[in-house]
Amino acid sequence: PIIFFLSSLIIFYFTLHFWLHDFNVPMRRDLFPKSDKKKRKIMAIFPHPDDETTVAATLAYLSPLPNTVTVLLTLTRGGEGYWGKQKFPKSKIKEIREEELKKAARRLKIDKLLILDYPDTRLHEIDKAGLKQLILQYLKKEKPNLVLTYEGKSGITAHQDHIFVSQVTTEAIKEVKNQWPIRLYWVVVPKNIRRMIEKAVKTKLDTPEPEFCLSFFRLGFAGLKALHRRYLAFICHKSQFAMFRPEMGIPFWLANLIMHRDYFYWKKV
Repeated sequence: PIIFFLSSLIIFYFTLHFWLHDFNVPMRRDLFPKSDKKKRKIMAIFPHPDDETTVAATLAYLSPLPNTVTVLLTLTRGGEGYWGKQKFPKSKIKEIREEELKKAARRLKIDKLLILDYPDTRLHEIDKAGLKQLILQYLKKEKPNLVLTYEGKSGITAHQDHIFVSQVTTEAIKEVKNQWPIRLYWVVVPKNIRRMIEKAVKTKLDTPEPEFCLSFFRLGFAGLKALHRRYLAFICHKSQFAMFRPEMGIPFWLANLIMHRDYFYWKKV
């Protein structure tokens, strides 16, 4: 029985592995150009606590590298991440999710964590110009030379907050691109993962095709360590487990091994 279980698990793993990933996407060992040796500051901008897990392995891999600084800006405290199954009142959800994010950031060794308190799920209803000015302030203060955020066409999952934050961030970077060297990479997924998401959200998605990826199994011990730290960060978001488990359908540790690539699209502004 043990041999049958292990062999079935191996077959299942490699079936998903080869079906989900796009092996035609070029692999890189770094996100920064070779010219960026003295200053390597990466800023991830996302709407919610737990959104950072989409690039957690990338942040965990890059953060220990020489002259590299990581900054995470999260615009809400996740106040709508409550659906009645958690063992605490909704009035506690913001406080709990903020603590989960802080713990995840520590495990990813994020150098600087910035948490704001905009309304969860309603970011697209607030003043766009005001949010753009706020993001501009943080960009000018931190002066990153690399910014990561969701792709701005479908937000990967069609979530309005994802799309809105990406679009506003993209517009903000257009205004500062001539003030210092800065690149914007949108976080994307390959086509078969996009199709799975489309079935789940019942919406046609317009996600750009990936231009390159970090393949952590190809990055040696540092890549494996980054995957491990992503897993440790992911399980910090316990308040969201009731949602994640049914959607994933497989254990977190197995999903972490299967999703061993982070895909990106260079959004030229």
